[in-house]
Amino acid sequence: MAYRNPKTNTVEVYSDDTTCILRRPCTLADQDLPDIATLHMRQQKQKASALRYKKEIQGVDTPHGRISTDRESQMMLANTIAFVTAQPQDVVWKKEDGTFVTLTHADLANVATIVLHHVESCFRQEAAVVESLLAAEDVTKVDVEAHFNQ
Repeated sequence: MAYRNPKTNTVEVYSDDTTCILRRPCTLADQDLPDIATLHMRQQKQKASALRYKKEIQGVDTPHGRISTDRESQMMLANTIAFVTAQPQDVVWKKEDGTFVTLTHADLANVATIVLHHVESCFRQEAAVVESLLAAEDVTKVDVEAHFNQ
């Protein structure tokens, strides 16, 4: 994709992996190209999304042990909550360390709440990064990683 860099009055062409593969002087025909800031914004948003996802799936500590929070585990937890709500019973759940724990309906609801809060927190952090990017004069100066290290 080609971008216009108004600071250097050049056109920069980037590959899919965002490597600059061509740089040449701007011409009048290049005025309709998107500004390079568009690329920088996309890169920073992608970085924020990747960091949020990494944090989202890192697992979470609960009173019953550390529970996986990857997408598959989130779905299994939601399905189990739905099942146990319809037919109350204790369930056996596998923790991240490979050991098993028996959870009552109340325990399971507590674990699900902890996981939900963890996932929601991750998305809130990503939203805060995007808000910072939109407010920034220069998005390349926004420390995306710092938002996730809080």
